[in-house]
Amino acid sequence: MASRLAVRNVSKTFGGRTVLRDVDLTVEPGELHGLIGQNGSGKSTLAKIVSGYHAPDAGATVAVDGEALHLPVRLRDLRRASVSIVYQDLGLIPGATVVENVRIGTMRAGRLTGRVDWRRESAAASDALERLGFAHPLSTRVEELTPADKARVAVARALQGHHPGRGLLVFDESTRALPLDALEDFYGTVRSLLDDGTSVLLIGHRLGEILEYCDRVTVLRDGELVVGGLETEGVGEGDLARRMLGRTLTDLTFTARASAPTPSVEVRGLTGPGLSTPLDLDLRAGEVVGLTGLPGSGFEAIPYLLAGADPASAGTLATDGETVSLPRVSVAKMLRRGVVLVPENRVRDGLGLDHDMMTNVTLPWLGRHGRPWASGRRWRLEHTRAVIEDMGVVPADPRHLVARLSGGNQQKVLLGKWLAGAPRLLLVHEPTQAVDVKARQDLLSALHRVAEAGTAVLVASTEVADLSLLCDRVLVFRDGGLDDTVAVPCGEHAILAAIYQPTTQPRAGAQSLVQH
Repeated sequence: MASRLAVRNVSKTFGGRTVLRDVDLTVEPGELHGLIGQNGSGKSTLAKIVSGYHAPDAGATVAVDGEALHLPVRLRDLRRASVSIVYQDLGLIPGATVVENVRIGTMRAGRLTGRVDWRRESAAASDALERLGFAHPLSTRVEELTPADKARVAVARALQGHHPGRGLLVFDESTRALPLDALEDFYGTVRSLLDDGTSVLLIGHRLGEILEYCDRVTVLRDGELVVGGLETEGVGEGDLARRMLGRTLTDLTFTARASAPTPSVEVRGLTGPGLSTPLDLDLRAGEVVGLTGLPGSGFEAIPYLLAGADPASAGTLATDGETVSLPRVSVAKMLRRGVVLVPENRVRDGLGLDHDMMTNVTLPWLGRHGRPWASGRRWRLEHTRAVIEDMGVVPADPRHLVARLSGGNQQKVLLGKWLAGAPRLLLVHEPTQAVDVKARQDLLSALHRVAEAGTAVLVASTEVADLSLLCDRVLVFRDGGLDDTVAVPCGEHAILAAIYQPTTQPRAGAQSLVQH
């Protein structure tokens, strides 16, 4: 039997810089195959070549079920070969219905009436969803679904036109937004597709997840193939990390921090979207406090309410004795008070991708350092070079476009931009989401350093390993309010137990899933 996907001798050069060099990749029928590598290793470029977004350099071949595809790959050839890609943000429209999301791009209007036959469209959507165990009405709005059901809708859309026993689904970081309790459900759906003969290529960063669910894994480093088709049975996360980095990954540890004896930040009576119970919270200068819980439990809302990005219903925030009413604040007003927010979605909310690093890093501080008649070049270059050096951004060129940086380097620019203002209170949401192990180390080290310098840091995250390593204490939320407080260091099991009890027990292997 021919391989489901056979990629051979793939190279890709951009402007004289080779980002892929003679890479091979083989995915067999009915296989769940992992593709990993550091940010900038070339894995996303390889996926874009398979999807036809990029044309490879001369000499490459891409074949599906033994049939060579025209290069660059054409959309009609992908559809004929039943190859689909589900991207990391799932590409769903929250306010649209399930049937609209599944059929968008494929629904047809009548020639004479111009109307959509919704009965026909619903039947087609049902056929795609039936394989995935989707149990909601097709009229349900996607924003009302659980993360696992949102993933089902995205997979159903990709599966349209696929025939059982054929096809390849490529998940490009598609599980990064799924919480731990939804992962098992998601992979149960994936396994049902594999049993039918469909193949899956999973591009990801969570090494524990790759080892637990994938049959084999391919590792890229610096645009070259390190190992192809490695059986995951018996392989440890440390071994995968070593192959990705080309060296042994040292354990990340931090020395104890000294924090102020009295609170420098006081939150009283905070309520707003996502919070059903008023929150009181004190933070000391130099302290790192973690916020976590199940998705929708309320912890994710707090950074945005405190920063003025989302409107609070009630509450006050005092920094160094100066109190403001949170329902009346704005992002600009909180920024002037030294309260800054690093949002979860760096592409949508945090960065100007079409601008260079210098513009992104210095834009928030033009009012502080610039002049009405000129922005000033010298201080902008100095600020940007300092961020690049402090965060370890590659390449170290202030004029480099942010869109051309890897995900991990984009996250470093985003965090470094706000650290450049020496904030009193740093609010961070999922700071290490969808970054590789080395970038994770750099980002966590930067957060530790800013706390050592006297900033109060509030980290909202589902990455329990990060919280256990970085925080002085972790606040666990449930049903819109504070449920428990865990003192750290205490290990990941204590935090997981606080999150999942008394509703459920963490499933076997949960600890490994949060390592990376």
